[in-house]
Amino acid sequence: YGPSMPRLLNIHGRPQTVDGKVLRPMENYGLKVMSMGFLVDEETPMIWRGPMVMSALTQMLREVEWGPLDVLVVDMPPG
Repeated sequence: YGPSMPRLLNIHGRPQTVDGKVLRPMENYGLKVMSMGFLVDEETPMIWRGPMVMSALTQMLREVEWGPLDVLVVDMPPG
């Protein structure tokens, strides 16, 4: 039970950094995508606690070069 967006959208690999700090979202089917699934191995279990979830969400909102968006879908672990 982990991030689903990479598998759902058939996106593989790791995101590139723009300036060593900001990540460029992965893209497929015209959708910009960022998921913790790109940053950890698919077989690695992810155990999330409240502060970790908030930190990951904050990073995905602030440290990803999204550009203009019409819709933002957030892929988070269950719970």
